Amino acid sequence: MEIKSIRVHVYGRVTGVCFRLYAVEQSLLYPDLKGFIRNINASELESVIQGRSADVDRFADWFKMGPPGAVVNKICISELPLSESLGIYKIQY
Repeated sequence: MEIKSIRVHVYGRVTGVCFRLYAVEQSLLYPDLKGFIRNINASELESVIQGRSADVDRFADWFKMGPPGAVVNKICISELPLSESLGIYKIQY
């Protein structure tokens, strides 16, 4: 089983639409995922996701649309080194 870690930056209407909460709910479909999601500013959020490669890829695809009410204008994904410090996927404040 291949494990990978990525950083996802999402740009657009991503605040005020419960994007972070919906992301945490979506992460429950992949129980072995680790990481976090946080707002960077009013039009950008960041998520770090680590887990089984296929699960990470499927979860990252969800960010392209996001929750109802979100308008995703751009998404940037970059690979990261694996981290032992990541815990259960959660909202980071």
